[in-house]
Amino acid sequence: MCENRFQNYETCSANVKKQISDVVMALTSLLKDNLLGFYLNGSIILNAFDEKSSDIDMIGVIENPMSANEKIELGSRLLSIHQQPCPLEVTLVAKGCLNPWKYPPMYNFYFSEYFITQYKQFTQGENLSHRLLTINANTVEPTSCLKVVREKGICLYGMSAESLISDIPENDFWDAISDVCGLDAASDNDSHRPFAILTLCRVLSYRKTGKLFSKQEAAFWAMDELPEIFRPIISNALFDHYGLGERKLYPNEDAVSFKTFVLENIID
Repeated sequence: MCENRFQNYETCSANVKKQISDVVMALTSLLKDNLLGFYLNGSIILNAFDEKSSDIDMIGVIENPMSANEKIELGSRLLSIHQQPCPLEVTLVAKGCLNPWKYPPMYNFYFSEYFITQYKQFTQGENLSHRLLTINANTVEPTSCLKVVREKGICLYGMSAESLISDIPENDFWDAISDVCGLDAASDNDSHRPFAILTLCRVLSYRKTGKLFSKQEAAFWAMDELPEIFRPIISNALFDHYGLGERKLYPNEDAVSFKTFVLENIID
């Protein structure tokens, strides 16, 4: 089922590497000594990067929170790099949230495809009361990203992740990733449904194995380990998200049963 097209930072294209380098330059030139460390995260460090479907996840640690004007300027710079060739997800966390560890930590800056419209508005002097420009710009819970970066992240600039991010207690990590009740495996939204299914696979695989899998690794694990009835659901999610496998028909109630099964197996 798996095509030999997934890459990592070492094997990705020159265009992707240039894009990453451009992001680092944008941050270092603006933040200077306030940027303590900056790291690759996500699929590109988990040997699961696909230039056609993956975004580039990066996370950094700053000494002091950024001002609203700095966020607008950084967002403007990232807009010019976004989709050249891949979508970007760039997050920055203040050191005070990470060492000593404070749960839940807070993002200070967050940029992603989802908020492109807002960042374009900011550059035009519009929508300046948006939460992205406040001290804490949280839109998602960052604990799981920080754990992956601390254990597997690739340092692009500055100090090592281990020196800036305290060891994350297992209870906090599990609390962060196990809150998946809002995920809809039966969603009619073509983009939300595969994300929900693959995320449920990742959470369950970690619960059972203690290993941090990529989305497709977790899906392959689930197809081997879970009841046969769920294979079509997972296969379709892989097809929709990556173009892997084949589409198979299944009743909508099976998707609901899949989510119920996962929740029953991750909750003690």
